[in-house]
Amino acid sequence: MSRVVVCGSLNMDVVVQSARRPATGETILGATVSFLPGGKGLNQAVAAVRLGAPTAMIGAVGNDAFANSLRGFLADNDIDCSGVREIDGPATGVALIQVAQGDNAITVASGANLHFTKEMARQEPRDDEVWVAQFETPIAATGQTPAAIMAAPNASNHAVDSCSRCSPDMAPCMWWADTMPKLMPLTCAAAIATWNRPTAMSPHRR
Repeated sequence: MSRVVVCGSLNMDVVVQSARRPATGETILGATVSFLPGGKGLNQAVAAVRLGAPTAMIGAVGNDAFANSLRGFLADNDIDCSGVREIDGPATGVALIQVAQGDNAITVASGANLHFTKEMARQEPRDDEVWVAQFETPIAATGQTPAAIMAAPNASNHAVDSCSRCSPDMAPCMWWADTMPKLMPLTCAAAIATWNRPTAMSPHRR
């Protein structure tokens, strides 16, 4: 089985569940909180290894407790985290997820993810690897990943990009969209990328 290399984001998800969302300026009590490893990149790495693929993660974290937890989680799941670089200064990425009334809203403080650079990858894609990228790291870095993938031998069978986050400012790096064999946007990302407002939402939306 091909080795999967995920080049992307790592966050600590802080999930707060409450009966309802507070109104503007309101404080409500009685919520519960969970701290869960996340980020679209880390989630994809976990999915790949659970499907039986040897998997490596490339990304950036801060010098803090969340970074240690995320690296430990990757190691515990048999994911090669030697490509996860620690950066002094910015904190590890955090996603604040508010869950209420069967729905959620997410605010991401990207932190170290915004300091990820193409030089941090320190390797070139091999023709027997599947490389996965998202848009939760800087466009200057993420935009280079498809080019590197497409330059690899037999790349047409080994390139995937997940438009987990998409916005109009990403247009300059979308030149490769027609050449990518697999482009997998989420609902909101697809709406922005295609300039179409979704008219219906699946009960299984992400």
